[in-house]
Amino acid sequence: MSTQPNPFDITSYDLGDNKTGIDRLGVDRLFSNTHNNNHICLICSKIPKYRLIPKQDHLATAEIQDRGFICAYCIQQGYIDPDDYGLREL
Repeated sequence: MSTQPNPFDITSYDLGDNKTGIDRLGVDRLFSNTHNNNHICLICSKIPKYRLIPKQDHLATAEIQDRGFICAYCIQQGYIDPDDYGLREL
């Protein structure tokens, strides 16, 4: 009877190949740290102050839902139309 590795053991099971070398725990750590308030402004890539909330259905695109954040500078410059988006402060 041979013992095979447990695929649910995140400390020892290897998900990579012989070149990558990332284990399951490493993958879990990468995915768990992806959304720790690392949002950037959709327009200028600065630290955002607001999340864009589309007021009309045709503006609710996947990009706005995933990356719909904007900084105060871009709002002051008028890069978005206040009639199209609501703003939720972060």
